Amino acid sequence: MSELIHKQHNVTVWGIRKRTDLSLVEIAKWINLIINGWINYYGRSVVQSCTEFSAK
Repeated sequence: MSELIHKQHNVTVWGIRKRTDLSLVEIAKWINLIINGWINYYGRSVVQSCTEFSAK
């Protein structure tokens, strides 16, 4: 749960609503890179722990 709160804080700190200099497409590309990195990192952790758990 603390990771979720940490990620929520990160998104809030980005100040997306204040980025009027970027188009919606540019904001989406910027956020997509970060979110994909999170998914790759945490996706591997979840798969690995599920694999370890099922092997027991």
